[in-house]
Amino acid sequence: MAYQSPIKNVLKKTLKAFEPPPRLSVTEWSDEYRVLSSEASAMAGKYYSSFAPYQKGIMDSLTDRKIKRTVLMCSAQVGKSEILLNMTGYIMSYNPSPLLVMLPTLSMAQAWSKERLAPMLRDTPVLRGKVKDPRSREANNTTLSKQYPGGFINIIASNSPSSISSRPVKVVLMDEVSRFGETAEGSSVELAIKRTTAFPNAKIVMVSTPTIKDHCQIETQYEMSNKSQYHIPCHHCNAMQTLDWSRVIYDEENLDAVHIACEHCGAMMEESKKTWMLKHGEWIAEHEDRQTAGFHINELYSPFRSWRETVEDYLNAKQNPEMMKVWVNTALGLPYEGEHEKIEAGDLEGKVERFDEKLIPERSLFMTAGIDTQMDRLEVSTMSWSVAENGETDECWVISHKIIWGLTSDRQVWRDLDEYLKTIFTTEDGRKLKIASACVDTGGSSTQSVYYYLRGKARKKIFGIKGSSEQGKPLVNKPTFIQRYNIPLYIIGVDTGKDWLYARVKADNLIHFSDSLDAEYFLQLASEKKKVIMRNGRQTFRYVKTRKRNETLDCFLYSMCAKEILNPNYEILLKRKNNPIISDDDDTPKQPIRRPRFKKKFI
Repeated sequence: MAYQSPIKNVLKKTLKAFEPPPRLSVTEWSDEYRVLSSEASAMAGKYYSSFAPYQKGIMDSLTDRKIKRTVLMCSAQVGKSEILLNMTGYIMSYNPSPLLVMLPTLSMAQAWSKERLAPMLRDTPVLRGKVKDPRSREANNTTLSKQYPGGFINIIASNSPSSISSRPVKVVLMDEVSRFGETAEGSSVELAIKRTTAFPNAKIVMVSTPTIKDHCQIETQYEMSNKSQYHIPCHHCNAMQTLDWSRVIYDEENLDAVHIACEHCGAMMEESKKTWMLKHGEWIAEHEDRQTAGFHINELYSPFRSWRETVEDYLNAKQNPEMMKVWVNTALGLPYEGEHEKIEAGDLEGKVERFDEKLIPERSLFMTAGIDTQMDRLEVSTMSWSVAENGETDECWVISHKIIWGLTSDRQVWRDLDEYLKTIFTTEDGRKLKIASACVDTGGSSTQSVYYYLRGKARKKIFGIKGSSEQGKPLVNKPTFIQRYNIPLYIIGVDTGKDWLYARVKADNLIHFSDSLDAEYFLQLASEKKKVIMRNGRQTFRYVKTRKRNETLDCFLYSMCAKEILNPNYEILLKRKNNPIISDDDDTPKQPIRRPRFKKKFI
């Protein structure tokens, strides 16, 4: 046995002690050290990247020297929160650096720190003790700012320009980028990126579910990336492909058998083989020459959701355009192509049916009217309403649109309106209906004339309304009272109403139009589109006119508001559907619906 000098052995051991730790990727670090907390994960305990193998390529892009920017456009339920936490833990523990985490709002930033970061620091042994307890004498550590050996982490809101433009950082992690707003100093994303300019090896990570197509920050960033998709092998032919919603096969009567057709051999891929397919999958880039790594993945890949659950959510959403938008964003991880943001007259004319005032559709339960006021005329849209067959939303029929000519400063035009509002309509099954409620526009130059007309009309459920374009305002708000005339005045959210209309135009069997309506009616109804504008340094949406006249659009909204104020009880109306509302000896319609929602008594 060869002689070994004791001094040489000591020297070897000493040098080994100073050797740098083995180079780990984010995935390797996570598999070695990360522990999932019970508060933040349904699968508390040791983290295993093999459970969701597609996460590996996304996480490891952080340690790829060729990649400076990572973009993840994804659905919900694919583990994006754990991806960001793993990256955070890796930086704090293994590669200490100045770190910035940015979320849309201050409340979200605080919640992320308390509900996500704090449990990870507590339960992952290698991170435990890296950050001093904020209750200790270490004044530098707070909920949103923490120091650790070799670096610090700042957690900020995207709408706070002062916090964005503070000290430089090496790594920026941005969550829910599509919900970031503009600041007075410009794009919050670009402001955050500028904080990395002092570091040539900086890393930028942007993660989000998308929102509306062409108005979505994460979509914009993804389109500039290498656009990687996760390809998995078919367990029949081994051909690589993505899991695409267009190839999902199911029977609505038996959702136990949901499959995805192979793009190549056509065989039905079984969900029981999903784990095997994910394990053998790989990210394939569409543009390999681009240095921004972009990843897109949808819920069909998720080990946390079954294909059946995705199909069930789709079936629930498809009859409701607002729910469908959410489903496209959160299940497919795709920006919603907001076709409802603009409608074409031709789309509307395609919903024309043969019915008129003489014989309105059988399913009609009650009627409303919306009246727009002009200097020389009143325009009136009359609609009937029912509950949709799925029982979840309203269905309506536009029966007629009439013009009552006459100066609104003269009483005769208002007498003519009263006569029209007394019209009795007959349904196809012989029931008699009267206009149950009406709303009259009080805006414009005829305000005093409208107020005068509305005196004493609340008992007849004829109400004055005034439009507000404030974004997010409810369709109908609580009324204010015009004391001089003793009338209620309802402020209506016109943009909210237009969202309702434009969304339902694209849905089947929710809005129907009489063949008595002329081409001008549809041109006016489709006379506005939703446009992105900048206001006070922030991005917002507004409806803008595409043609001068839009009276029929206003009348539709006012008639819809009359329905909202009326607050119909569809359950009672459906029970009474087969009973005549008007008897032979009584020409006053009974109203089997709730009274309007206001408290003041009228005299």
